[in-house]
Amino acid sequence: MTRLILEAIAERTIAAAGNRDPASIALAVSDEDGMPITDVDIADIRVDAMIVGVGGVPVRIAGVMPGRLPGTYIAQVVPLREETWKPGGHVFAVAVAHGARRGLTLTRIVLN
Repeated sequence: MTRLILEAIAERTIAAAGNRDPASIALAVSDEDGMPITDVDIADIRVDAMIVGVGGVPVRIAGVMPGRLPGTYIAQVVPLREETWKPGGHVFAVAVAHGARRGLTLTRIVLN
């Protein structure tokens, strides 16, 4: 198994406390040599809401689209079931498993 280099930055975009609108996580995925991984899809990505605002909920990936640069992606996450975003800080673990390669990183957003 080889390592993926994974970087993530979360942005609330239209997500806000009390709604179910998506938050976006920008991802950059490359191999150990820094070469972009250009064929990541939704099945390769996992997002876990590790720390959430009071009363917060887990999330699911609503969609993934490639960015303009090779190896970049935008993952949109929304609360599970009929839950809504809660105010406060949310820390996400983001994992990518692509073939035998794996990568893991953390990112956060603050919702008010």
